[in-house]
Amino acid sequence: MNTFDFDTYSDIHKSHYGVRPRGEWFDASPAEKQVMWDQLMEANKPLDLEHAVAGMLELGAGDRTQALRWVEESYHSREEYMEAFHLPGW
Repeated sequence: MNTFDFDTYSDIHKSHYGVRPRGEWFDASPAEKQVMWDQLMEANKPLDLEHAVAGMLELGAGDRTQALRWVEESYHSREEYMEAFHLPGW
C-alpha cells in the first residue's frame, strides 16, 4: 500500500531541499515513489537534543557542557542547518 501524496511530498521536498521535486518523481514507479517518500520522511525527522549533543561532541566539543553551549548558540543563531532540530522548550 502506498502512503505518499504528491502535494505533501512536493511541499516537504521544497522545505527540506529548497526546490520542488523534478523529473525523478515523475519518472518513478509507484514503488519507487514510496521509497522516495519514505527517505524524505526519514530525512525530515526532527532531531532530538541528545542527537544534537552527540553531533557537537563529534565536531570537537570537549565535554557535554560545551556541546550544549554549542547547540544553544547554533540554535539561537538561526543557522539554516539547525532548522531540523526540535529542542523542547526553546
